[in-house]
Amino acid sequence: MKAGLTGAVTLAAALLVAAASQASAQNCRDQDTLRSPSGTTRATEFTFVNAGVESRRIFWIDRNGKRKFYKELGPHASYSQPTFVGHPWIAAREDDRCQTVVIARPQPLIVDVTRSCLTGRIGSNGRCTE
Repeated sequence: MKAGLTGAVTLAAALLVAAASQASAQNCRDQDTLRSPSGTTRATEFTFVNAGVESRRIFWIDRNGKRKFYKELGPHASYSQPTFVGHPWIAAREDDRCQTVVIARPQPLIVDVTRSCLTGRIGSNGRCTE
């Protein structure tokens, strides 16, 4: 792993612990009911962090409930994704099985997609509360 990437993942992991943002999350069982709201809402962002060894695929859910692919997040990587309040996002495994669902809130949030959050909820620290 490159030094810059190591530093970014380390910083993101430290921010996970310190994050005081609130997130609303459904679980993967509810993924078929998710829809992005119509109209314009306030801008916000997620920072998705993958400290694991498997890639994650990041999808936005549109107003019709359809997944729209945004990013392949490789091992030991992170990236920031602009979004809007109320918009749902899914982190999926390489085979596109849902792993984590997060709904954007006004405060930016760091979301750990390393481990599964199939039935739990995302806590204010960006980690699954299973």
